[in-house]
Amino acid sequence: MPRTVPFTVLEEAVYNLEQTFTPWNIQLELETSEVIDTERLESSVRTACDRHPLARARKRPASALDTDYIWELPGEVDAVPITECEGDTGITDARRTFYGEPFDLSEAPPFRVLVVRGGGADGGDRLCLATSHVPADGVGAVRFLRTVCQAYRGQVQTERSVSFGESRALIEESRASGPAERVSLLSAATSHLGKLFDRPARVAADTTPGKSGWGFVHRTVEEGLFESLLANRPEDVSVNDLLVAAAHLTVAA
Repeated sequence: MPRTVPFTVLEEAVYNLEQTFTPWNIQLELETSEVIDTERLESSVRTACDRHPLARARKRPASALDTDYIWELPGEVDAVPITECEGDTGITDARRTFYGEPFDLSEAPPFRVLVVRGGGADGGDRLCLATSHVPADGVGAVRFLRTVCQAYRGQVQTERSVSFGESRALIEESRASGPAERVSLLSAATSHLGKLFDRPARVAADTTPGKSGWGFVHRTVEEGLFESLLANRPEDVSVNDLLVAAAHLTVAA
């Protein structure tokens, strides 16, 4: 029998929002100057799944008695979803499909991998990872991809990983601890309910053909700009916060 754990409050929130609108998938890309061996990559991904339990998770079918969403954690993944495309011809369409398609969380694993042949550095390959935002955030996706790379290189992973139990306990601390806090959280959530019924605006000219949906454009942040962001950001503001704000200002301009 697979191990089971309930969704955290954050996983519940993201899952419910995804059912209302479009998926909040996480995207990561890594350039290499080498040609990626897909069999070796598959073995490395399985090693990473062994180390990160939610990388092999699936959502248990709900029953009439369930009060929570439940993860099932099988001992291993049946299949590793790896696809390939050619970098000079197919990467634009591949990004749209690979990153934009929702995940069926009733099936494991909640991620997929793409190898872009010739899309990396100096004619090497590019490795792309898409994962559902329900079981992972950006940091979790980076940690998973780092484990894949370490396993691919044959590196011994000696650093202490935060245990699965520790991470779940930390997130669960965000749940309301009493009636007063529940009322406060409910009030705060109610103030945002209108956003659920305000459909996202399509950022395109009125005469632009095609349907609404996700699009992906590759941009490179210059090294000097990135160093400036790291050095000059306000206290308690992440680089991601600054980049998201810049994207909003660009759209508004």
